[in-house]
Amino acid sequence: MKYNMPTYRPGDGRVAIANQKSYVSLYTCGYHHIAKFKEKHPEINTGKGCINFTEKDELPLNDIGLVVQHAIEHPKP
Repeated sequence: MKYNMPTYRPGDGRVAIANQKSYVSLYTCGYHHIAKFKEKHPEINTGKGCINFTEKDELPLNDIGLVVQHAIEHPKP
């Protein structure tokens, strides 16, 4: 747990998940982790280093997996 969120932190990389009022966020701690995802899925709301999923969003699981993998393997830009 980090900042009251379930966090996966192997080595220097990290990802966290948080449940907000109307969406669930995947935090990667860096825009460079989600840049390709944002280009491919502009309909899904993103922040500086997070992706916000609402219940109406279809989850592109393969692309989410790539974001998580990038955040773990490349913690710094």
